[in-house]
Amino acid sequence: MIVRKTIGVEQIIENVTSRVGNLKAAYITGNFAQGVDADVIEMALVGEELDTDYIDKLIPKAEGLIGRKIMYLTMTKSRLCKTDLVQR
Repeated sequence: MIVRKTIGVEQIIENVTSRVGNLKAAYITGNFAQGVDADVIEMALVGEELDTDYIDKLIPKAEGLIGRKIMYLTMTKSRLCKTDLVQR
């Protein structure tokens, strides 16, 4: 995966998501997920009782490491099934 080799996004995501609560899945969405070099990385975090305060503290550190803005949203698995983020 080119992303992993060039900016370490996979490692950053693993670090951010490993301690955020009952995380079931993390998705990179938007242009970056489609292979377009983007200044903003969009993430969808799926789980129950996610610690958004903790995530908010980690995001600026991750942004500094990769030199890109990170935007995220959280949702439950049932909410994810109602969105267009995943194909049915």
